[in-house]
Amino acid sequence: VWQSYVITLGPQFSQREVSAAMREYHIETNCGATVLSTISHLAEQVTPRVEQGVAHTMLLDRTLALPMCERYDEEVLDRVVKGLTEVLSKLA
Repeated sequence: VWQSYVITLGPQFSQREVSAAMREYHIETNCGATVLSTISHLAEQVTPRVEQGVAHTMLLDRTLALPMCERYDEEVLDRVVKGLTEVLSKLA
């Protein structure tokens, strides 16, 4: 069983920039959300319908999934947290 460890970035951060900076630390991250209404074959089934706009921007551009799971030891998890802390400090 895998869980997602997702954070919501403050409005001053871009998910793409944070993700790119994390790769410099050899830490792979990705978007922390999938907005079903953006997937063409599911869009008609999504209720309530969400207009393109603020909700999409927040979910797609401000969430970040971190590489954490129960198989990783504390050293790996500490490296992810330390990398994220340093990246956010640099980009702030």
